[in-house]
Amino acid sequence: VRTTSSEEQLRTLAADDRACLELLKNHPRVDPRRVGFFGGSQASWIIPLASDGQTDVAFNVILAGAATSYGLEMYYSSLTGDGRRPSEGLSPEEIERRLQSYDGPTGFDPLPVLARTKTPALWLIGARDLSIPAERSAQILERLREQGVAVTVKTYPNGNHGRQDVSTGRRLPYWEDTVAWLQTQGILLQ
Repeated sequence: VRTTSSEEQLRTLAADDRACLELLKNHPRVDPRRVGFFGGSQASWIIPLASDGQTDVAFNVILAGAATSYGLEMYYSSLTGDGRRPSEGLSPEEIERRLQSYDGPTGFDPLPVLARTKTPALWLIGARDLSIPAERSAQILERLREQGVAVTVKTYPNGNHGRQDVSTGRRLPYWEDTVAWLQTQGILLQ
């Protein structure tokens, strides 16, 4: 039995997403200049692949997604318990120390794809996300922004992977923030 790599799996999913986008763009009631991708978590790797090299994708919106390699994200999840199972009880500082010394398999690395993207992107990240290395992802995205990549990052200090405020249990205003950003991009009219 042959197993596929993380990159092969993600590229297959990206091709499926791209086919859906093409179908939508050709619908008579859709303005093809205002079509883009919106997704969360694993979509942070799939969406950039689906829009890679394309000039007809108007936007990418990514919720609770990792801008790190697949391997680093999996390692982070193992250290935190992924928010679903007990963790090793490590402090955030110890987790960051271990991430810095991680030398395991990387799997798919989105950085080359993210660095060459021409599609404006909004990343919505919860700083208290136990499924993705949020701080590391925000740093990577900020460096890309400084290099001229069209990326906007909105970080929710108490946000988790389920897009909730861990202090109050309330839903984060990700939808409102997405609508506001799409309006600034000229995708949604006010």
